[in-house]
Amino acid sequence: PCDVVATATDVAADAVLLAVRGEQFVSVLDQAAVSSAPLVISLTNPLGAMGRAAEVIGAGRLVWGFSGLGGGPRDGVVHAHVVRQQLTVVQSDAPGSVAARHLLEATGLPVDNEPHMTDWFATHNVFIAGMAAAILAHPDGAAHVAGSRAEAARLVTAMREGFDVLE
Repeated sequence: PCDVVATATDVAADAVLLAVRGEQFVSVLDQAAVSSAPLVISLTNPLGAMGRAAEVIGAGRLVWGFSGLGGGPRDGVVHAHVVRQQLTVVQSDAPGSVAARHLLEATGLPVDNEPHMTDWFATHNVFIAGMAAAILAHPDGAAHVAGSRAEAARLVTAMREGFDVLE
């Protein structure tokens, strides 16, 4: 059985999953830290807060991952869908990695091991920044990028430049 709660305080649990947006990540660290759960799984891009999270929660309890789920609230209900192009990834070299992977696989999610989560997050940031820039640059957003070869080519060029910088 699994309970979903808004806070991890005073809840007996085997694991805490941090499934928030990147900009919300730092705001949940203190709650995760006070939980007695031996395992804290982050399923978000920490946007530069990896060191802070390990400091607050404890590196021995923390496993990095990224969810291959999308969705959001609609009509008062959270609707989710599996993103086929993005497997859920789990850090493979942390003390709780095996337990985290088994927990997530038990939900039916396809899960992949990732030995270099810092690099994975950096690559993800380049991808998301390129997509966001292209979409936000035009009032019609994604429809404009999808309908324009020139915009799509610019997007691909920007991402290549970002990946080149990472290398």
